Order: sequence, then structure tokens, then C-alpha cells
Amino acid sequence: MEKQRKVTLKIILKNKKSKLVALLSLCLAVLGGVCGFYINWILGILIISVILIGLFYIYLLLGRINLESQNFIDNATFKIKQTEQEALLKMPLGILMLNDKDKVFWINPYLQDFFGNIDVLGKKVSDFDNELAQLITDNKEKETTTIMWHKQKFSFLYQKELNVIYLMNIDKYAHIEEKYKQEQLLFGHISIDNYDDIVQGMSDSNVLMIRNFVTRSLSDWADTFNLYLRQVDVDHYLILGYLKDLQNIENDNFNILNKIREATSKQNYPLTISMGISYGEKNISLLSKLAQSNLDLALGRGGDQVVVKAKNEEAHFFGGTTSPMEKRTRVRSRMIANALNDLISQSDQVFIAGHSPLDLDAFGSCLGILHIAKLNKKNGWVLFNDDQRKHLPDVLLNEIQKNNEIYDCLINEKKALDLSNDNSLLILLDHSKISLSIAPNLYEKLKEKTIIIDHHRRGEEFPNNVLLSYIEPYASSTSELVTELLEYQSQDSQKISKLIATSLLSGIELDTKNFVSHTGTRTFDAASYLKLAGANMEMISQMNKQTPTEFIEQNNLINNLEILDNKFALVTGNNNEVYSNIVASQTANRLLNVSGIVASFVITLREDKKIGISARSDGNLNVQLIMEKMGGGGHLQNAATQVKGKSITEVKDNLINILNEEIINEDK
Repeated sequence: MEKQRKVTLKIILKNKKSKLVALLSLCLAVLGGVCGFYINWILGILIISVILIGLFYIYLLLGRINLESQNFIDNATFKIKQTEQEALLKMPLGILMLNDKDKVFWINPYLQDFFGNIDVLGKKVSDFDNELAQLITDNKEKETTTIMWHKQKFSFLYQKELNVIYLMNIDKYAHIEEKYKQEQLLFGHISIDNYDDIVQGMSDSNVLMIRNFVTRSLSDWADTFNLYLRQVDVDHYLILGYLKDLQNIENDNFNILNKIREATSKQNYPLTISMGISYGEKNISLLSKLAQSNLDLALGRGGDQVVVKAKNEEAHFFGGTTSPMEKRTRVRSRMIANALNDLISQSDQVFIAGHSPLDLDAFGSCLGILHIAKLNKKNGWVLFNDDQRKHLPDVLLNEIQKNNEIYDCLINEKKALDLSNDNSLLILLDHSKISLSIAPNLYEKLKEKTIIIDHHRRGEEFPNNVLLSYIEPYASSTSELVTELLEYQSQDSQKISKLIATSLLSGIELDTKNFVSHTGTRTFDAASYLKLAGANMEMISQMNKQTPTEFIEQNNLINNLEILDNKFALVTGNNNEVYSNIVASQTANRLLNVSGIVASFVITLREDKKIGISARSDGNLNVQLIMEKMGGGGHLQNAATQVKGKSITEVKDNLINILNEEIINEDK
């Protein structure tokens, strides 16, 4: 009893709050006793007796409360420590403690089970599990990350200050997450690219036969891959399915495109289809809009292909291996010309920009649009930096310097930024990627007042909210498109100058390789119009001539020729030797003259220290798709890319890997 009282007193004196209560009670007791004796000594004795009894009771009560609190805390602490120990031993969390020499200092039983009876203490992880050792090395510097080990997924965390590794088994939750993703909806729009052109003039029975064939083929394809198909128009279908089936469709490379094209071609009415497929949105209305946007991208790239893209993810392209069929009409060209004139009339001045570096097609089309701006009585400015001079023939530049009406309209981007305002118009020619533009900063200022005219297939990197987009991938060149726009100007308008006509025709000749490649009837119509306008053929012949230096550099490049799979010509320049784009592109063109070569690739160091690839094709291989895999783009037969931060050897190895994949896919 005496011992318990001592313990109680010790607990009370140890607790600050208890001491405060005891001191306050004692003060009240003394005050009460003094007041009682002051009135009557008997009353004082009575009050003191009651107070002493009360103090004794408070003393016992405080001691009991503190003792019970202490016992509760001790029990809770014990249970918490016991729970922590049980968690370390039993929960699906692997803990691996390493010493200063990265040897195992301690491992919990859960992680030890993965190594069986192997004694891991005092050993390096690489001594008993190379896979885990490599995972630790690769992920030490990262924050919490997910790894795959023993065919299970773990959340990996390395606590650097303690040299401790934590592996939380999340395989169950990863399977749930994967199942959720696989059961997401996919939505697709399917369009018959050239339905109206094919059925025009056909009998009703043949039209019905075509419809039935396409619908039956698409239905069989949809049934094979568990898709729901619905026809909403004679040339438009909808598909609905689950994301889990998309992988199988992609593995099949959307072979339905080839099936329909090849079957209809044998019947002399070659139909092609395009698809836009989206996923990753819960709102089905937004899903449909994204799918339509993907279809527009597929059609903008020439059709006969599929674009699969989720929101905020990169697009995946399938098909697009054939030359786009000409679907352009004179009506559309006239409508674009009228719309262009209206937009120019509503602006105070027009800025015209090609890609960088400039070539004859981009520069010639810029001069053509400059003439249209003047016809609409607006100031026009062509973006032209001094460093672009070396990319254009001296013959052309000398003639332009003599022509003040044109030469005074050539300005650099800095001056264009100073002159431009909210009512200015920007027209981008021969490109739709801002990263390739000669005036990227001017675009940022006038992005809401931008027009694009281009003949390259539309890529994923495409400006938003352009006022007018005229993308015609089946046209030979942008100069051809601009020439047609010039034809639809007023008959009373001032005729184009001989110099502008010459520049436009040289652009067409450049992109068609002197009317040998990628030409149509409209190409020759445009050339005829420019010749009648006074295009100087002798001057164009002079522009097409190579300088002695260019001729020697081409031959030096060709000396490094390698042939891959007997059909791909591959040339690389020296690591430290800079080659111009003209030399690289001309070399790529020359390589196509080699028997059996279907595509050529020239890899050189550019002046901006990037590694450039000029790619050309005879039409049997889509070099645009290959260049897109390396961050570039272009045409089916004419494409390019620029790679930053890599050596020529690294770029070459990457290209060879892509070409080897192409060879493997063809053999399947």
C-alpha cells in the first residue's frame, strides 16, 4: 500500500497538469481554513477536516487517472510496435536493408520467400539475383516507380539516407487497372475516300454491288474483331468496341484497307477507305469528336489509312502506303481562291512564310501569294533571312535584286514582328509544322490569323484554329496549288510577272523531278499557264544546274553508298563535314536511278549541327511513314527529318532498325 502511494505521488508530481491541479486545490484548502478560523474556530476545524478528506480523495483520484493513462499508453505503444513488427513480417511489402558496401544487412521474411532457402545476408544482391540488382541500379535515382520482377508488378522505392529498398506488391491492383483500361470504349469513323468519283456514271446495279461488297467486307472484319458496325451513310460507317480488341486489330495492321482496295482494283473501280479511331474518353460525344478529328487527319494525309489516337497521346498511323488519288476539283480550287481573297481583303497587310531552309517550291509559292496580295491592294511581305540565300540559286536571287517590287518586300522575322499587328494575316506555304517554319515567332503572334497552303501530308503537329487550310497531298507541289489560285483571280487583274511565273514553274519542276514523278493532269495545266505567262525556261535550266562544288560533294557522298536488302540505298556523310540540303536531296534523287533501288536515304551533318536525312522513293515505299518515326515527315515519295543531339552513326543505326522492321513486315 505504501509502495502504491509512493508510485501514485511520483506519477502526480511527474505530470505537470496534475501538479497544477494539486497546487490549486491546496491553495483553496488553506484559504478556506483561514476564513473558517476567522469566523469561528469550531467552523474552522470542521472546514479543515472536510478539506483534508477532499484533498485525500482528489489525491487518490488523480493518481488513479494518471496510472490508468500511463497503462493505456504503455499498452497502445506495445500493440503499435507489435503491429509494426507483424506488418514488416507479413504484409506484401519487401524490405531490403543494405550496408555501406551494398551488401544485405537485413531482409524481411516476405522478400526472403522470393529467394527460397538462399542465405542472402552479407551478400550483394547481384550474387543471388541479377535481375533485381539491375532493377535497383536502374531505378535508384528515381522517385517511386513501378517495376516488373518475378512476373509481378511492384512499387519500387529507394530510401537513400538509410540505404533501404522497399518493394510493394501491386500486381493485384495492376491487373484491376489493366482490366479497366482494356474495357474502355473505342469509337471509330470509317469513310470511303473516293465513293462519289467511283460511282459517278455507274448503273444502279453496279453501285448497289459496290455498296454491298464494302458493307459485307467491313461487317466480316468487325465480327472478327468483336466490333459493332453501323452504316450511317452510303460512304460513312461507325464502329464501337472495347480497347482490349484494338491490339489484335493493330497486329493485323488494319488489313481491311488492303483487302477492299485490292478487290475493287481488280474490278477497275479502286475504292479506298480511311478510319479515325479514338479511346480514353468517358464522354462518348467527346470520343466521337476525337475520332472525327482523327479521320480528318487521315484524309488530310491523303486517305487510304487509319489514325488511332487517344487524347493527349501520340497518334499511330496504319496504311497510307499508296499514292493518294486525285480528288481535287476545280470547284474547290475556285472556292479556296475566293476565300483567300476575302481574308486578304479583310486584313491590313499580309506576311508570307515558307519553311526553313527555303527551296524553289516554297519560295516560288511565296512570290505567287505576294502577287495575289498586291492584286487585293494589300502590302505583302515575304519572310527571307540572309542565311537562306545559300539555299536558292544565284541566278534567281540576282534577278530578284533587279526587281524592286519584289526585292523591297523581302524582310526578316524581326522586322516582320515590328510591322505586324492584330489585323495582320500570316500565310504559311509548303509546310504545316511550325517547327519547320522560317517564322515561328511571327506565328506565335498571329496564330489566330493564319492560313496554311501545303501539298505535304498533314501530320500530327498541326496548328489549331487556322483561318483557312488548303492541304492537297496529291498535288505535285505548293507552287501548283498557288498557280491554280492565281488562275482564279479577276480577268481584269494585273498579269503575273515573268519572274514570278519562272519561280513558280521552277518549284513545280523541282518537286516533280522535271515532271517525271508525282504529276497529274492538273500539274501540266499549271505548267502550261505559267509558260503562257512568260516563264523563262532557259533561266530554269540554269537554276537546275549544279555548281562544281555540289557535283564533287555528291560524288563524295555516293562513294559511301551501302545497299540494304538489295533495294534500299543508304549514304552517310563524314561526321564533321557539313553538307547543304540541296546536295543531300540531289544525291538522294540520283540514287533512285540505280537499278533495283526503291528508296534512297542520305544522312548528313547540317549547318545547324543537326543530322539531316533526305529520303526519296520510287512510289513502292512510303518514305513519309519512315521519316515520321524519326520525327520528320513529307510525302510518300519525298520526305526528310532533322535529328538533334545524336551522331551520324546513331541516326544511321536507328534508320537501319526501322528499315529492317519494314523488311520483316513485308515478309510476313
